[in-house]
Amino acid sequence: MFLLCATMLSIAGLPRGVFAESAGDYTLIANTTTVQQGKEIAIIASGKMVDMYAFDAEFTYDALKLEFVKAESMLRDGFSFVIKNEGGKLLLAYTKSMNQGPENTSKELYKLTFKSKANVTGEAIVKWDTWKTVNGSDTSTTHAIGKTTSVQIQAGDGSVISNPPTSQPPTPIPPLSAFDGSKLSITPTLSGTMAKTELSQELLQQLLSKAVNDGKGLQRSIIDLKTTTGAEGYTQGLPAVFFKNGNGERELEIQTAIGSISLPNDMFKEKQIAGASKVEISIKVADTSLLKPELKQKIGNKPVLDLSVWVDGSKVQWKNNQAPVTVTIPYQSTPDELKNPTHIAIWYLDGEGKVTKIPSGRYDAVTGTVTFKTTHFSTYAVAYERKSFSDLDHFDWAKDAIETLVSKGIVNGTSEETFAPDHHITRADFVSLLIRTLGLEADFQSNFEDVTSDDYYYEEIGIAKQLGIANGAGANQFQPKQTITRQDMMVLAARAMRAAVVPLFAASLKDLSTYSDSGHVSEYALDSVATLVKAGIVQGDGVHLWPAAPTSRAETAVLVYRLYSRL
Repeated sequence: MFLLCATMLSIAGLPRGVFAESAGDYTLIANTTTVQQGKEIAIIASGKMVDMYAFDAEFTYDALKLEFVKAESMLRDGFSFVIKNEGGKLLLAYTKSMNQGPENTSKELYKLTFKSKANVTGEAIVKWDTWKTVNGSDTSTTHAIGKTTSVQIQAGDGSVISNPPTSQPPTPIPPLSAFDGSKLSITPTLSGTMAKTELSQELLQQLLSKAVNDGKGLQRSIIDLKTTTGAEGYTQGLPAVFFKNGNGERELEIQTAIGSISLPNDMFKEKQIAGASKVEISIKVADTSLLKPELKQKIGNKPVLDLSVWVDGSKVQWKNNQAPVTVTIPYQSTPDELKNPTHIAIWYLDGEGKVTKIPSGRYDAVTGTVTFKTTHFSTYAVAYERKSFSDLDHFDWAKDAIETLVSKGIVNGTSEETFAPDHHITRADFVSLLIRTLGLEADFQSNFEDVTSDDYYYEEIGIAKQLGIANGAGANQFQPKQTITRQDMMVLAARAMRAAVVPLFAASLKDLSTYSDSGHVSEYALDSVATLVKAGIVQGDGVHLWPAAPTSRAETAVLVYRLYSRL
């Protein structure tokens, strides 16, 4: 305790190293714009830290209208104290634990709780005056913050008796907006053919404070943009701070009449929004007039949407393999399509009209929507395709799986008319199917020595290596063109499912006891084979597993389809 106090008191005693004017890096946001007499409000102070070991922060508040309740540090691995609280002046101090390194990020620093006094109404202001930090060299830097936030204190009947505010009130909730739990509904303003709205930082903070946990650690909030007559698309402006230093634990869904986009707060890489203040997300009906006639005929009258993003008014080409965005498009299927709903798919259309099928596209007949994940913004179309092959007559047990996977772009035929279901599959082709089926993405810097950038499977095998799915055959070789054995197929499939966080039950050798050749399974593959058998993904012929046998394209399609059905 002595060491802790000495460290904290040393902040005030250090010589002033630097006086920095850097208010743009800091925010002070209240969780509400109005509060009734005698009720509490919470205010979050956020700031940028560079090589920070300790700090003190000074605030001023209206002591005639507010009573200080407590200050909670939002930083872990450290200690904080209220050094002074008198006459509306509040001084807080914080220091890192001895074994912890410095902070180098932007995040929430303190949560200040005040209680409005019972006998007053009107505007109450809280101001963040200064912030003094100490780095690893014991050099202090004083930041002139000057940020204010305010709340309107109301009487029990909701009235405000005092004069109107005269200094820096928070941005009010836009007209025709309302909260419903974790959802904020807003009526946009029509500008040309786009319906637009912009969320203030104060209102964003209120929305995030009402977020709902989805049970998997994700805090979800929703902005519902009301249908706007004459609009061909919708644009939502957001404070860029939502995406800065995001950890993927928050998601903001923007709902519109033509489609919805769920945005993780880590969707941008740091350099993409460094220094930015505003991000705009746009979803609009695409202009299909320039598409080739054949493609227009295939799509018909199905929805085609353009997704784009703007940072401080400039359009950017967003792409992030580590943080996919989820898109949902309303779609009313036809009676014929409902007979084979798994063939309803999503196509990505590039600038030249080339089609790339999106494996994650799925139709939900209950909600009447098609949902998919993407790691880049562009033009996407709902499509329906049911393609078969002339050589599947004796493969009824695999036909549905093959045709569904073809419609999703996961597998392809060996020609326009043939699939070659009895041909063996190579190691490279199987890994490619796994990566596409599970929608796995990763940035990688190197690949196996026998996989070159000219190979059609280069990207998928690089991802598999980066994620620890493919370890190779030794000496940094993958042997991509070798036929894959059934047990190697199961090892790769089990690793890929774990990488995709697909739930799997723990298995044991007992799960293989019904197969007469279970003793032929190699030791390195036992756990994976048992896991897939217990999950019902691999069944063999009921008596044999044939672990060392090659795998046919038809067998592979059935296994991959079972994986796909688990997602």
